[in-house]
Amino acid sequence: MRTNSSKTYLLVLYFFIAGTFLFLDSRQLLGFIHTSGQKISDPARKQLIETKKNFKSFFAWGETKNLEEKIVTLNAEKAELLSRLANYKAIEDENKQMRRLLDSGLPKSWKFTPAQVISRVGDAVFLTSNTEPAFGTVVIAAVANADKQREKAGVYVGKTEERVGNQIKTILATETNSKIPVIVRDKNSFDQRASGILEGRGGRVVLEQVLSRETINEGDLVLTSGEVNFPGELLLGSITKVLASNNSALQQAEVKTAIDLSGLTHVFFITKY
Repeated sequence: MRTNSSKTYLLVLYFFIAGTFLFLDSRQLLGFIHTSGQKISDPARKQLIETKKNFKSFFAWGETKNLEEKIVTLNAEKAELLSRLANYKAIEDENKQMRRLLDSGLPKSWKFTPAQVISRVGDAVFLTSNTEPAFGTVVIAAVANADKQREKAGVYVGKTEERVGNQIKTILATETNSKIPVIVRDKNSFDQRASGILEGRGGRVVLEQVLSRETINEGDLVLTSGEVNFPGELLLGSITKVLASNNSALQQAEVKTAIDLSGLTHVFFITKY
């Protein structure tokens, strides 16, 4: 009986309160309650929004940090792979040049050490190598020998002069102090026609001290004679023009060097000949 009375009481109280709020709202007497509620709820809602943003920023920062670390790792792996690829390519090029050198027709008793071309400055090239050649060592480049002609056995590049940092400076035949004893061979028969000295003139070379009684023609080949610490029969170039000389006993000629430095990547020191 008491339970039914309690339910009735609560029901009456509910309707009383509801009716009271409806009456007050109809008289627009609840505005202050709405205003107070908004004053309390708005800051709380803003705080919740800011907290949500902070949480998102925190997690976003964490994700960004992880991505940056992954990018750094991937870049390091990429750099390592590129370095390995470059090393493989260098080894492949070196092996290719060595095979060409071994098939070039040079004497089998000669010994060589490979080197890599780094740069060219004026009448010098700078090389790197795993070995330390003696200064004055002759440097050559390998040339294909498909037709087995001896003039294509090897091309003269220069002579080592000094070490500059970790690089080896090599003087070209065009350097002004360069003087190489040479012979001249017929371009067709390969017979020896003359002998002389190939002198550097800064960016070019000139054949000097050729006796007037010796016959030289345009296109004839100029090779090392094998004298004065130079291995013999290395191709230096070809005659482009026979020059008139004031000395009736001697004649001169302009020579185009055989070595093409623009695409040269690997050369060889002649360590024994």
